[in-house]
Amino acid sequence: MLLKKLSVYFCLIFCSIGGFAQVAFPNKPLTIIVPYLGGSGSDAQARLFADQLSRVVPYPVVVENKPGANGSIGMRALRAAPADGHTLVVGGGSTMIINPLLTKSLGYEPNDFTHVSGIAKAYAGYVVGANSPYRTLEAALASAVKESRPLNIGTYAAVYELGVLWLGGISKTQVQNVSYKGGAPILTDLIGGHLEMGFVELSAAAPLAREGKLRILALSSDARTQDYPGVPLVAEIFPGYELAPWTSFLVRSETPAPVVTKLSVLLREVFKTDAAREYYSKNGLSPLNLDEQQMKKRQDTESASFKSIAAAAKISPQ
Repeated sequence: MLLKKLSVYFCLIFCSIGGFAQVAFPNKPLTIIVPYLGGSGSDAQARLFADQLSRVVPYPVVVENKPGANGSIGMRALRAAPADGHTLVVGGGSTMIINPLLTKSLGYEPNDFTHVSGIAKAYAGYVVGANSPYRTLEAALASAVKESRPLNIGTYAAVYELGVLWLGGISKTQVQNVSYKGGAPILTDLIGGHLEMGFVELSAAAPLAREGKLRILALSSDARTQDYPGVPLVAEIFPGYELAPWTSFLVRSETPAPVVTKLSVLLREVFKTDAAREYYSKNGLSPLNLDEQQMKKRQDTESASFKSIAAAAKISPQ
């Protein structure tokens, strides 16, 4: 009789703790959507986590690239997927903050999604090909002013597009955003002399700069770094200019909380692996090992800041 009562008691306890006793997750393959082309920083991060996750879960972890529309196509793909946690997207400031500031009809809203775990904070910078005549950002801007023409700058995500518009406004220089679906084609066109300048996340550009194929003119971060010795900051020319891209894993907001929690634990364990430590060190990235609430706070803070920037630059959704 006592054993029966204890069995009922423990059943009631475990069945009431957030539904954990009823959660069998994952129970099918996991898909990580990357809203940019292969070869981008987001793509490399997704593949790192997919590889490490596949070692600890009993199902395949697949990466799918769905580029286009400044990441909006990939975000829409997640919005159309079941809210069961088995489909994630590599989101970031571009898709969650900047796109809504620049575009009226995205096909999604930021509150359609919830953060699961941060991934990385990256360095971004203005880059030219090795054969470019520009040795400094000031020289490039001065050339455009002197010739009364826009400075053509390639970008592949909304956060960089806003950064270019911000640079044009703060420097009083005409700028023309040249939109790409990923960072790799920008670097290819810079090396080939087909693009004047790019504003990109630097993990993919840095090795090419070390090989002498690209030149990094300026960083958009708030402090110089030993990862890019001798490279100045945009803020040293135009005080207040700071833009640091970040990435985060997102799922649909309707995903059950116990699933989000379990997925967060699985993802954040990856930061402890040797493969992750080597990846972050080699690519000059800072691990963003933050949970759902910490990432939401970060997003809200940056959203308020970028809304002010957009308002000052008289940028409105088109």
